[in-house]
Amino acid sequence: TAKTAGTTYTMTKKGATFFKKAKFYHTKDKSPVYYKGAFAADSATFTMTKYSTLNSAKTYKVTRSVTGIAKKTHKTQTFLYVKGYGWVKSYSLTKGIFKQAD
Repeated sequence: TAKTAGTTYTMTKKGATFFKKAKFYHTKDKSPVYYKGAFAADSATFTMTKYSTLNSAKTYKVTRSVTGIAKKTHKTQTFLYVKGYGWVKSYSLTKGIFKQAD
C-alpha cells in the first residue's frame, strides 16, 4: 500500500460514535482509500487527509465512526475508523466478515 497524493476534506463534526466492541467490516474487490484524521480540540471541525489504501477482499475491525458536513460542498459524510490503519468512507466498506464466493 503506497502513499497516495493528498486529498483533504475539512468538515464540521455532526456526531461521533465509539463502539464498545469492535465491529467487523470487509472490503470487496476494490481497495478503498484510508485517511489520517486531525480533530480540533477547541472547535467542532476535523480534517481528513488521504494516506493510502486498504487491501481488497479482507476483513477489518472498526472501532468508531464520525459524521461531518463538508465545508465546501455541504454534503454529509460518515467515516469509519479501521483499527491499525485510519479513517475510511463508510460506503467503501461492507458490514460483516469477508467470505470468498465459490
